[in-house]
Amino acid sequence: MKNLLLILLSVLSFNFSFGQHEMLFKKHPQLLKNSYELPNPGIAQNRVLYSDVNEQVDSAWTRQYGGNGIGNVTSHRSYFTYTNEHLLASESYLDFYLESGEQYNGRQEEYLYNEMGQCTLHYTNEQDLSTLYWLRNGREEFGWNEQNNSSEYRRSVWNNDISEFEYTVKSVFSYTSSNQTDEILGYSWDGDRWKERERYKYEYNDADSIQVLNIYNWNEGPGEWELKYKEEYYYTNDIVLDSVIDFWDMGSGLEPYSKDIWTFNEQGLPESDTYFQWDGSYWEPLSMDETVYTPDGKETLFTYFEWDKDEQRFIEDSYEENLYTAAGDLMKYTYADYDRDAEAWEPWWITENFYDENVDGSTIVWPNPAFYEPVTFHHKPVFDVSTILFDIGGWGFADSVIYFYGNIISATIPVSELNVNVYPNPASDQMTIQMEELGPGATITFFDRQGKFAATRPLQSNVPVSISGLIPGAYVYRIRNGTEFYSGKIVKE
Repeated sequence: MKNLLLILLSVLSFNFSFGQHEMLFKKHPQLLKNSYELPNPGIAQNRVLYSDVNEQVDSAWTRQYGGNGIGNVTSHRSYFTYTNEHLLASESYLDFYLESGEQYNGRQEEYLYNEMGQCTLHYTNEQDLSTLYWLRNGREEFGWNEQNNSSEYRRSVWNNDISEFEYTVKSVFSYTSSNQTDEILGYSWDGDRWKERERYKYEYNDADSIQVLNIYNWNEGPGEWELKYKEEYYYTNDIVLDSVIDFWDMGSGLEPYSKDIWTFNEQGLPESDTYFQWDGSYWEPLSMDETVYTPDGKETLFTYFEWDKDEQRFIEDSYEENLYTAAGDLMKYTYADYDRDAEAWEPWWITENFYDENVDGSTIVWPNPAFYEPVTFHHKPVFDVSTILFDIGGWGFADSVIYFYGNIISATIPVSELNVNVYPNPASDQMTIQMEELGPGATITFFDRQGKFAATRPLQSNVPVSISGLIPGAYVYRIRNGTEFYSGKIVKE
């Protein structure tokens, strides 16, 4: 959807590679030094040995084609660590020159969590290449309420002049009684106080579907909020989204700006989205996209069209195609542009994933991301991801990411194999789990059919868990009980 709803929480690029390296803290809080445990160089580059399906990835090396006789060389190396609960603790990235192999950049992300497994602190670090020390240069703080919803977010940067972090922005979140976002207040730091900056106010219909989003800017002159942007959502039966209309204030009050019209298939997945802009008298079509899925809801084809004013029709522009293995894992991704002169598709980017077919992990849910971002479900472990680009001379190798596996982590056990009672299933507003030896601090996390995070709730045996905030559909849930993980499926009516 082409709207201006800002994502206030930082979302990081996600790698399903994790691993281990020693982290030594110095007295100065800004200095951290790494001692890397590199993969065995004797292991063949096209093969990784496994001792168990639930091994965690220790590192990932990117092999890139350098050209001019250089051949395929290592251009990037990534190293990862876990907490005892197998949550991502750090991810380090090193970049190297293709010609000399000399490192020219180093960056790192660190994550700290509370007892519920929620990220509370995120640091970004840069590496001093002369000493190999990590220097912290950015920080994000996350607060959570009793319902495990975000309550506050703060971002700060390191100030060398005063040798401490300085705040830059802050967001405060409030919720309705059904745990829907009610209001988000955005502030900027003015050196000695927080100044109002933005305000997001949400309205919902009787089915708890978002109906209106109002975005305000703070006007210091009169000391009041001014409405600058609005989105209106329209539904069939208050649930199935039909369209979204955006309004802008360009200086003379709110006026229509753009509109999206949606259609959904029988699976409840978006099938098409047509985008229009208001020209002052009518809605002018600009673009459209169409999506095709497998019977179990995996996206197989996404096609993007642009409106041709002369021909008064939508013309193909590009497509993305996904092919899957028999186990349901992504095998091949293709991106193509449409050549209007030749009236033919021209693929120019292909990525292929290679898996260990000798290992079966049909219930594995990994990895555990630090933030609310898509989770990649793999039935079989990946050991190589290769990208091929099309050039004038034809297809050529671009890069290949090789994964090295380290420590064995505890398996994700299917709930169906345990003496666990989950009811009702399907469920409407709440579900209950009967499970022996469910310890304090246990949680249940829900992911939708695309592997995207939906919600996390505290879990106690025989105590109902609210799922009223989830949209209807099928979900994978994961139970965290101490250091053990269990997974299953439930349908929300």
